Amino acid sequence: MSATQPHPLELPEILNSVAKYVPDHSLAACARVSKTWHQEFVPFIWRTINLRNRALLPEAIHPHSQHITELHLTQPLPQEFATLTCPNLYFLELMSMGRDCDLSGFIFRHQSLTRLVLDGYSPGFQSTLWEEILGLDNLKDLTIMDIDIDTKDVDKFWQVCTRLERLDFGCIEMETPRGLLSMEFPLMQTFRLTSPVENDLPWLMAFICRCPNLTTFFWEIHGTRSPVLFALNFAKKVSEGTWPYLERLESSTTPNASLSKIMAGMQRITSLKLTNLGDSFGSNCMDILRHHFSNLKELDLLDRGFTSPMAQEVLSSCPLLEVLKVVRIDATDVAAGRPWVCLGLKRLAACFRFDPTTIDQLQPLVFDQLSKLSRLEELNVDGRSAGSSWRFLAFQETFDFRLEMGLDKLSTLRLLRDFSFCYTRQRMTEEEIEWITKHWRRISRATIERSIIEHDSARESMEVFWKIEADSISQMDETWSITQSP
Repeated sequence: MSATQPHPLELPEILNSVAKYVPDHSLAACARVSKTWHQEFVPFIWRTINLRNRALLPEAIHPHSQHITELHLTQPLPQEFATLTCPNLYFLELMSMGRDCDLSGFIFRHQSLTRLVLDGYSPGFQSTLWEEILGLDNLKDLTIMDIDIDTKDVDKFWQVCTRLERLDFGCIEMETPRGLLSMEFPLMQTFRLTSPVENDLPWLMAFICRCPNLTTFFWEIHGTRSPVLFALNFAKKVSEGTWPYLERLESSTTPNASLSKIMAGMQRITSLKLTNLGDSFGSNCMDILRHHFSNLKELDLLDRGFTSPMAQEVLSSCPLLEVLKVVRIDATDVAAGRPWVCLGLKRLAACFRFDPTTIDQLQPLVFDQLSKLSRLEELNVDGRSAGSSWRFLAFQETFDFRLEMGLDKLSTLRLLRDFSFCYTRQRMTEEEIEWITKHWRRISRATIERSIIEHDSARESMEVFWKIEADSISQMDETWSITQSP
């Protein structure tokens, strides 16, 4: 470079683009390279402040408040934080705030907020809280968990909801709203309902029905009768076309009698995340799901009724699929089925099962299919993603991740960041560990059963690659949970 022409890595616009992709733990080192680098990287160091995990004095934060875009606060909190102003703040989380914590005016002062989380919050400025929130013209996303809404603030709360695009509502106590049926919530697209009071379910359903543009709905309702009645009522409303744009459904309490009715009433399904179903996903649900294969992007079904042949059919029929989490996939179904077409898959979690007498013949075929998933970022094949009730599945014959069994076929998975492989009888040698460190260099998290690593030398190779220190390894259930450290 000439004396008059700066190096490209000294240009602010280039450094700003680079900083967006630098891991958080490396930002401070980058900021020490030069004055130019310091100027560009310091804003990224301060963009997220989480006081749940660390203590920072107010005087340390104030000089950098213009860089803060995300702020997480919890008690004990010095009163000096009440005067903090972050002009570019868009996400604020307040957790476990007691009545002795006075943050009057703090919320309203941050008009740039688009997302607000109130969790376990009993503010001392109860009389002004919802007035302040109502004054946030840019607020689109609100989470309220485990708080009480005073009678005089109920109307203000619903006025806030008329401007929201997303509402996460859980463990809330409030009086039945009086004017709800006269209101509309046309901007609401996502609603998450968690552990509501049973007596509130009728008016909560009335509220959901006033959200005609809803695209995503999650509910978790406990009890014996409440989940059944709510699901039946919801299924009826879906079949009546109440939510013509509903396409993403998530629930951990969906009775089997309602699931097929709900799915049948949805005009489009792009995401289906259903847990704790037992075996309710049967052939009727699968017949309905087939009509949505061309649009399906996410399928999380930890359900015995969703069989291995069904999983193979999804993999070979859903070109837009990005996430698949199922209980099991049998190698015989993969070998006998059509080639996988979900080449954009990013997350795959399943227990792959093999017959010990045919693993030598079938594993190369399964590896051939896996090798096509070049965009895969997360691979969980230890069976634990199916929940603790199904961990016994992974004790059956599963993948043999050794080079002599075709591991080299998976060199195409260069984007892999998260690898989980436990509850198996096999062993991995130093040769396999070195292969992983060479070809899966982006891995930042790995959960591997300790007994899989055959020799101390192989374990040492793994520790060197991930730069593991003693406190970075947690030995739980005879596994290593490893996270790459700075």
